[in-house]
Amino acid sequence: MKLNCRNHVHRVIFGLVILWGGNGFWGCQNASEITPVSKTVGVQTKTSTPTELSEASASKTRSLEGKFVLEADTLHINYGESLTLTGSGFSPYSKVNFFLAFPKSPKVSGLIKSASMKADKNGKVVVPITEDLYRGGISFGSSNQGELSPEVFVGDFRAVFMDEETKKYSNTVIFNVKYPEITVNPSLELKTKPASQEGYTWLILNGSGFSFQGKVNLLHSSPPGVELETIKLADSKGNFSDSFMVNSSLAHGLYCFKAEDLSSSKIATEVCQKL
Repeated sequence: MKLNCRNHVHRVIFGLVILWGGNGFWGCQNASEITPVSKTVGVQTKTSTPTELSEASASKTRSLEGKFVLEADTLHINYGESLTLTGSGFSPYSKVNFFLAFPKSPKVSGLIKSASMKADKNGKVVVPITEDLYRGGISFGSSNQGELSPEVFVGDFRAVFMDEETKKYSNTVIFNVKYPEITVNPSLELKTKPASQEGYTWLILNGSGFSFQGKVNLLHSSPPGVELETIKLADSKGNFSDSFMVNSSLAHGLYCFKAEDLSSSKIATEVCQKL
């Protein structure tokens, strides 16, 4: 879809352009290309560094601090824990927009969630930040395996309120979500399964014990001496899976896999299957 940002009402939030459309919020990269998003979640195609996000939001809110105030009961939590954000200084029962910018993950960058709410009679709004909210709601998986693995966002989150009537912002609060450390002890498991196509076999590889959302250097060797090297990404539990279909009726011999956890330099024991 092509829209021109200049023909619509838009605001700069966290250094990214958010465009208001008739059906909700839109994320905008430039004047000619935008990515439509829902009222509750948006994927922004522009990538900004944490420094750029902080400086851009600070310059936008510096003159407004003290009027609309955003506070957090804590700025550091472990994954699975919760915190509470409280906004004050709004008009009683006024409409307030809330924006939460997510840290970059291995597969996703520029994710922003937004929501609209009403201030109470004292001009306050309260937003509980729970795991359901900062989990992000994005999953990836293998089409062959049919399983989805949720993407986990950890690091610095940025939150801000905006008064709907005046379009003015509160100060920005930055809070950190840390994922509990997992023991890195990489291992591989290799299984086979007949393919529907005659003469072919599925090689199903499962890895476990790797670093949290870490990169895995995977080396695959097959007869007659062919080697392939790829990079895989472990999930939040340090697991990954992959599958390969081979013509076992023509290429007889050993099919082997090696894997190195690039974060720790630990290497999983090689696994092989003879076909």
